[in-house]
Amino acid sequence: MSASAKTWRTLTVLAFILPGLFILFARYTGIGQFMAARVVGWPVTLATFAIVLGVVTFVRTHSTLVIKREKYWPYNLVALLSFLLTFGMAFAYKPVYDYILTNVVQTLQIAFMGFIGFYNLTFFFHGTRRRTPEVGVLMVVSIFVMLWMAPIGEIISPIFPIVGQWLNDIPSGGAMRGFLICVAVGMILQYVRSVLGYERAWSGGAA
Repeated sequence: MSASAKTWRTLTVLAFILPGLFILFARYTGIGQFMAARVVGWPVTLATFAIVLGVVTFVRTHSTLVIKREKYWPYNLVALLSFLLTFGMAFAYKPVYDYILTNVVQTLQIAFMGFIGFYNLTFFFHGTRRRTPEVGVLMVVSIFVMLWMAPIGEIISPIFPIVGQWLNDIPSGGAMRGFLICVAVGMILQYVRSVLGYERAWSGGAA
């Protein structure tokens, strides 16, 4: 590895480690909390540049595929024209932009969520083919939760809303809190590994 590459790798590691240590220091000591809050706000600015980079990459990639007439290039053309039209109307003519969001984007989102719902329902019925205690518990819980969320459940029996609410608040809430704790601990361990030099994949090195 050349000297310039090593220098760049060192600067990258320091840019990753020092802000994190400073935020932890300010969090647990109360010193420099104002500057720590400013540092926490930096990702918002970086995300803005990431969005600009993503837009440029999107336009360049789809334009290249359309020009080269690659396979399925008409879909790339539709994606490119849709993006340019929506982006242009956001600045040129707001009523058209609002119409696109309300009558096109929102409709597609509803259709997509409906597709996911039917897919999950199909997955549920496939899972019920296995005769195991776990699948039995999954079936019972799923039925109670679906009838709790659907208006017809309360009409069928007042038990469904009560049991469904309890399943959502107690077992599901506890499992979600345990999952978030595991994610938080994993993030802390990942940061510690990066600080100690065991994790280098994010900086271009071998993990």
